[in-house]
Amino acid sequence: MDFRCPWKKGRITQGKQKEDATCCHSEMLRQLLQLFGTEASRDAWAERPLGQLVTSLLSGLEALEGRAAEPSPSCVPPLAMAIRTYFLGISRYLEGKGYSPCSWEIVRAEMQVALSTFPVPAERSPKKRRRSMEESPLLR
Repeated sequence: MDFRCPWKKGRITQGKQKEDATCCHSEMLRQLLQLFGTEASRDAWAERPLGQLVTSLLSGLEALEGRAAEPSPSCVPPLAMAIRTYFLGISRYLEGKGYSPCSWEIVRAEMQVALSTFPVPAERSPKKRRRSMEESPLLR
């Protein structure tokens, strides 16, 4: 299944686009929270891994939004729309599959890849990023 992730396959890889994408990190985390905060996800996931995932996403969002003294720049409209469209496609896929456990497993695998390739803010070192991905409930 190709959900057409806007930052995979070199679509956002260099220069200004990558800088803009890092501003969209909070938008991506909000979309993930919305996706995994649904009743359907609670029905499909075990309580503990889902709770760990939501807690991890919330703390990442809080850290991202509370990191700077000034508000972080907003996600540029074309990239924000691409992120929302991407998550809309995932939501439609889940709905079309009746929110089956298999469809959630496919989404989990997609999110694992998407999170590992998302251009994160420069303040996060590759070591911290790798450690947070290793600890992510999406990897289990």
